Amino acid sequence: MSAINKFDQTFTGNGTGQPFGLHDFVGLTVDWKTGVTAGTVTLETAPTADYSGTWATELTCTFSGSAPLVQTAAAEVQGRVGRLRVASLADGNVQVYVTEGER
Repeated sequence: MSAINKFDQTFTGNGTGQPFGLHDFVGLTVDWKTGVTAGTVTLETAPTADYSGTWATELTCTFSGSAPLVQTAAAEVQGRVGRLRVASLADGNVQVYVTEGER
């Protein structure tokens, strides 16, 4: 698989990132920074950026413990637009990278 760095964003609290375009294979790297004690990062997809229904959950990284720590996940996705959702982020920030490519 050849991959390109598609998107990265730092979150300092809970929330949903801006939508971005996707291809068929996606990698997610979550860098829980020093001081973080818990959190969940989810990659969601939909057919369009303005989709008003429930976005599909494609990848999830959940953390509880002592940071710093890096987690990775990868999957084939059906949606054409992705977004990141951060929940339960405690005591710090998290840097999230999305890569994409074709097999």
